[in-house]
Amino acid sequence: MSTSFGAEGLFQRFFVPQYLERQLERRAQNLALQQGRVRRYPAGHPVEQLALFEADARETIVRQLTRMTEAARADNAAHLGAAGRFDDEFLAAFDAHWDKERVWALSSAADPTLGNNDFVVLACELGAALGAMVLERCPGTQWLPEMPYWESVVYREATGVGVDVFGLARQRLSPEALGAPLAQELRSLCQQLDG
Repeated sequence: MSTSFGAEGLFQRFFVPQYLERQLERRAQNLALQQGRVRRYPAGHPVEQLALFEADARETIVRQLTRMTEAARADNAAHLGAAGRFDDEFLAAFDAHWDKERVWALSSAADPTLGNNDFVVLACELGAALGAMVLERCPGTQWLPEMPYWESVVYREATGVGVDVFGLARQRLSPEALGAPLAQELRSLCQQLDG
């Protein structure tokens, strides 16, 4: 397999073409705050102080995240046979279904000129589902909205920590980098929110 099927190569191929120049600049600023899947902000700062957008724009992004979560719930029920709940059973079913061969076939067949190709949709739905699970399992968290919406992180104000659930989703869908089971990765994200 070519290195273009690593997480960064797939990001460059499928996601970067969808960014505006100012969004790429903001991404670079965010990555400067990030180590692994964790972004560190000043502790105790509410989302309103950290977000670049006015309240109505933040609400629009959160609605996009909610729509992707609901799409993931619908697709999960149809394709993985679970009850539509995001839980460890869902994560195990996802891991079992999306093995290296299926992930490679999906990423190979997807058309990078289409922003809503199957690879991008699956990565965004998985990121939204992981975000919903972190929000549910980790009290005191909320979305810190960014544009495009897949740059958003789940943020805990008390510690100033944001976790990049969409980055985890893209990493999981990299055929060259399939790692730990998603349930284990999710527990790690929740622990990292403690600062």
